[in-house]
Amino acid sequence: GYQSFLSCEAAASLIRRCLNYALDFRGRQSVPEELAIYALQMLACAQLRQHEPRTQILLHAAPSNGHTVAQLLQEMAELPAAEATIPGEGEAGIGLGSLGLCAQKLMRDFRKSGLVATAPGEEEPASPQPSPGEDEVDAVARAERKRLARERQAAVMIRARLWVRNGEELFRLERIYRSNFWHEYSLDLDIFLLQIGTAVSGNPDRTLSRILQIFQLDQFLEGPETRASQLLAPATEMCLVDAVQLLAVLGRERSLTGNMDQVQLLRRELLNWLCVGDQTHTQLTSSVCPLLTHSPHLDEQLNAVATYTQPKLQGRGRYTLRPECWREFDPFFPHFTRAELQEALHRAHAAKLWHPEWQLDPRTTPPAALM
Repeated sequence: GYQSFLSCEAAASLIRRCLNYALDFRGRQSVPEELAIYALQMLACAQLRQHEPRTQILLHAAPSNGHTVAQLLQEMAELPAAEATIPGEGEAGIGLGSLGLCAQKLMRDFRKSGLVATAPGEEEPASPQPSPGEDEVDAVARAERKRLARERQAAVMIRARLWVRNGEELFRLERIYRSNFWHEYSLDLDIFLLQIGTAVSGNPDRTLSRILQIFQLDQFLEGPETRASQLLAPATEMCLVDAVQLLAVLGRERSLTGNMDQVQLLRRELLNWLCVGDQTHTQLTSSVCPLLTHSPHLDEQLNAVATYTQPKLQGRGRYTLRPECWREFDPFFPHFTRAELQEALHRAHAAKLWHPEWQLDPRTTPPAALM
């Protein structure tokens, strides 16, 4: 399935390096914490597989020089809650205390399932060997995965301003790619095809490694896994965050896998856009996917997730998210821009109705065919 590649040895190495980096540089800025939460989400998605031998490998595989994922997770779970931060302008809104809560939740889940009770032997298992004929069958899917990953990498590099000498045209293309009027034919389908590509891949280590190489993260993946991590350049760090976020989204996104109907999709869109801020009816309908704005269930679902405030004088009436609906807020909603995600996280902390560890909860169960 498309989550199995998140429990391969290449994923374990990536998670260890991300957690090392976040623990080493957590006091510098918000990016290391943001990176760590995406790595923790990869762990949560791998746990959803309920594939115990692979998850044991993921948690306990011993790197040649450094800590296992379980040891790093335990260290992160011990971060003092007093260091928790309330997000401000330009911050991702996660903070050290929130990271500790997320790590504690994962540790509880792993202990409950017996995955961290006893560590296996010290020898690392070899990567799974491709089955006979896999290369021929997988040739087209492998080429498509590579193309789609390159498209996502190009979008990240544009946002990191690595193509600034080419003028504003590339920025406009990237905005169109993510825009609410186009993402159902671009971003959403690319995520879906990448999920299918990883599901049919016979070698998850090779698949994940190629995705990371496309994001030009060879420097981060090379060398021993030590706690003395080297500080990355800002553009490289941004590419790393977006690459790990993409892997987490591939493991948890359910909107295109056939197990969410139109009403569920509409509710999800309305609820997450209201997490960004109170909005008028016009603002909401312009944010939601155009195909869903014509749904006969629009007003019904809007009233279910929001309360309406009557306009005053020259103002306009606005919809506010109901307090009980903060439980469904999804920080991994793929249509958020970075600024919108930061604003939603800030409001979530301020409302005190949402807990950071909730972002590790699965939204829905994947179809059996993809498990």
